[in-house]
Amino acid sequence: ITRIQAIPRLLTLASLRTRSAAFAGLFTQNAGVGPTLADDNTALFHANHGNLAAAAFSASEWATARKRIWSQLVPGTGKKLGLWPTYGLFPIDLYDAALEAFGYGSGDVGKPNTAGTAQTVNPYADARPGDPRPIPIAVPDWNDGNDWAYLVDPRLHPVLCMAYANAPQGNEHPLPEIFEVRAETAGLMFTNDTLPVKVRDWWAYGVATYIGIGKNNL
Repeated sequence: ITRIQAIPRLLTLASLRTRSAAFAGLFTQNAGVGPTLADDNTALFHANHGNLAAAAFSASEWATARKRIWSQLVPGTGKKLGLWPTYGLFPIDLYDAALEAFGYGSGDVGKPNTAGTAQTVNPYADARPGDPRPIPIAVPDWNDGNDWAYLVDPRLHPVLCMAYANAPQGNEHPLPEIFEVRAETAGLMFTNDTLPVKVRDWWAYGVATYIGIGKNNL
């Protein structure tokens, strides 16, 4: 009974991991530069887009990445995007370093000075109006322990998009649908004493723009 009850839960988890892997793959396609965009026939992460670098993660490199995203020019306007990246995407190898750099955890939220003799201010340990505290996310499907990425709040500037057949109105991530045939006189339950269970998760995803997203490939 316990194993039968676990089937719907495991099917749902598998669907969610499939969604996660699909988005993770956008960052690792084509040797890490992402899919080629139809608008300009250029990879998502490219020097021409002002969103590609090769430096290892650190607090100082996060500051450089913030400036890089802030300074991206919105096509057709010549104006800077003017948004900070809210989310940092990391392999599990860099997750603890990100927590430390962004001042998460208990105790003093400062960081050691360059001499290692005292604490200095950590500018990322708090959120300010228009300057949210970075949120680190460990990406389970990334195997490279050095590459990292970042993107702005999708509520302010959508970059990666997802749509669901069972949520045409948008603005939500519905759970996959689970179907079971339980009636003893229906289908395989009647003919073979088999309990059919299936999951249905119709969705589509893609890249809306290269503005507001960036990556460091080492």
